[in-house]
Amino acid sequence: MKGIMIHCGGKYVSYDELRKVETPRATRSWNPYPYHRLVDSVQSLLGEHDLRSVHHKYAISRDGDRFFGLMQIRNGVDSDDYGNVLGLRASHDKSLSTELAAGTGVFVCDNMSFCGSEQVKRKHTTHVERDLKKVVGKALAACASHWVDQAKRIEVYKETKLSRKSVHDIVVKAMLAGAIPNTKVPEVLAEYENPTYEDFRPRTGWSLHNAFTEVMKKNQMRLNLVQDRTLRLTGLLDQELGVHLAKK
Repeated sequence: MKGIMIHCGGKYVSYDELRKVETPRATRSWNPYPYHRLVDSVQSLLGEHDLRSVHHKYAISRDGDRFFGLMQIRNGVDSDDYGNVLGLRASHDKSLSTELAAGTGVFVCDNMSFCGSEQVKRKHTTHVERDLKKVVGKALAACASHWVDQAKRIEVYKETKLSRKSVHDIVVKAMLAGAIPNTKVPEVLAEYENPTYEDFRPRTGWSLHNAFTEVMKKNQMRLNLVQDRTLRLTGLLDQELGVHLAKK
């Protein structure tokens, strides 16, 4: 599992190194939460949802003020060609909300996209450690629900045949929606027309989706940018390909 492109000056860290990241001193109104304890909370709660983490990767900014993480998740009924991914991000400088994001990793190409995002909104005040497991559990349950929807979504993507005109229209709309910069439009079209992987030769919505994520991967977009842009892409493709999911 590759997945994370870190910010300039950032670095990958092991769990043991994550434990050593210094947490700022608490104030009367702010009680920052150690990154490794967030990871511990997520790991301990996965089993309650019949999930388990099989691979993980963590990264921090140079000064340790920001944290990004990825976990590959198994649930016993996984697809042969893609799997569930959980994205985590948090900060010690108040620049990022603590957030869990439901995502998907495609095995053949190691592409990644996100289908849902849940903020952990418990303020970093008194009793934050006592209460965080409760709100993390709620966010994790929402991510599990997103994964169920993602399986339905991908089934529709795979079954939807696309004409060349519709592909061009969707790529332009994706650019206008902020899912890709205008400079990447030719790359997405080229990747769709001549995919890097044989699995995406069929002219379907799934192949188009992976043309987008392959370009994102090749251009080494940072995790938070991949998350934000693929959420925009998911919304657009759902609309264009006729994906209808029950509103939460």
